[in-house]
Amino acid sequence: MTAPRPATDDTAPPPEPAPASHVMADGSRMALHRAALRADLGPASTPEPSPIYPFVLAHPVADATVRGMADDGAESPSVVHLGQEIRIRRLPRPAEEIGAAPEVLAVRAQPGGCNVAVRITLTDAAGEPVAVLLSTVLLSGASPAPFGTAHRMSAPARSGSGEAVGVTHRLSEEWIADYAEASGDRNPIHLDPAAARAAGFDTVIAHGMGVLGLACEEVVDRFAAGSPARVRSIGARFSAPVGAGEPLTMALEPDADPAGGPVAFSCRTGRGLAVKGGWVELHPARGAAEPDDG
Repeated sequence: MTAPRPATDDTAPPPEPAPASHVMADGSRMALHRAALRADLGPASTPEPSPIYPFVLAHPVADATVRGMADDGAESPSVVHLGQEIRIRRLPRPAEEIGAAPEVLAVRAQPGGCNVAVRITLTDAAGEPVAVLLSTVLLSGASPAPFGTAHRMSAPARSGSGEAVGVTHRLSEEWIADYAEASGDRNPIHLDPAAARAAGFDTVIAHGMGVLGLACEEVVDRFAAGSPARVRSIGARFSAPVGAGEPLTMALEPDADPAGGPVAFSCRTGRGLAVKGGWVELHPARGAAEPDDG
């Protein structure tokens, strides 16, 4: 599952831009969201929100934008999340009203639907950027004219590979249900075993962004002194579901630069890769770039 290739016809006009929405960065929900991600890691050392909390704010707008592209008469089109990139200018603040402006960047035809790249720009009350999110999704029941060009995941350059760290988690049904409540994504395949089986899974599956958020928390704890504010960007591609209770092994590979830099990661179950091509880019540690006065 990769980001869209260049469309075969880039002369088709893009859809009319949807109007910007406004969402509230609720402090209680921020805390609940990060606590759900950290249920197996222990309390956070800082009160900041998770680095993927901007996705929680942007997701309803992105989802409505993508589903709005489904053909007239299409019943309950499915949306499969293929990849996510988040560029963070700063983390949202509690009780802050955030503007969320959607833009469809590219569409490519797929059997039974289309591959869509959609960008959501989050801004504060002064119009200054908070975060920019690029989602790549597969939408069923849609046949819009292809347009646009590829928007591939742009992982930051690395100076080399440091010592890799491996860690294994088992995401229980309770963990998945708590993340569903905290994130607002209550898709039955995450909560109802019967619905999950009807969709072709053996059991309920974890949210892709829940897995990505847990990987971010591991990176923050191990390589950013517990501070989510040091996260500059995040990206990953989702290649397979993670079932409740199955071992999920994360391989974290820091940059060779001791001052900080991108941490590459992947997530694997016994069936193969679940998240691939992942990275968490960090701001340098405070004082790391300062000259040595001797």
